[in-house]
Amino acid sequence: DALPGDIVLGRVMCPVVNHCGLLLENNLLLHQLDGDGRLSRREPARRWQSMISHVARHKLFIDDPSSRPSIQIG
Repeated sequence: DALPGDIVLGRVMCPVVNHCGLLLENNLLLHQLDGDGRLSRREPARRWQSMISHVARHKLFIDDPSSRPSIQIG
């Protein structure tokens, strides 16, 4: 299961992975879409769930889950 601090990769209107975001607390996703003229934003991850193809986690957090940083943005 994805946890805060994980990177999610996905496909947005494309057959290959072309988008990424950072999973935050409260199941929010921080990301930015190129070309839409908006800044990065936080949105519910469930909105992007069908497009997510991979979840990546740094090796440090796999080896020692207690080392996960607290994520506070804004």
